[in-house]
Amino acid sequence: MCLDHYLEDAFTRVAQTLELCQQSQFLSPETIDWLIEQGDLAVRLLSEKGMAKFSEERSKLLELLLCLANVQEYVRHHSVSKVI
Repeated sequence: MCLDHYLEDAFTRVAQTLELCQQSQFLSPETIDWLIEQGDLAVRLLSEKGMAKFSEERSKLLELLLCLANVQEYVRHHSVSKVI
């Protein structure tokens, strides 16, 4: 899979995950693992020479990391607020 197709799929899945969170649905362990793996992969792609050759690719990877961080923060915040 090329980087553009990977990013398109990843953004779609992250958006779907955020929708689940906003509907107060629990995330499966597989979904949580997938989110973590995507963050790790994005960091590796950004750090390896030649993987994200163009500034547009690098920008999309950084945007993906931001989206993943937003989902993580949403989950963390709402998990804490449900406990309180």
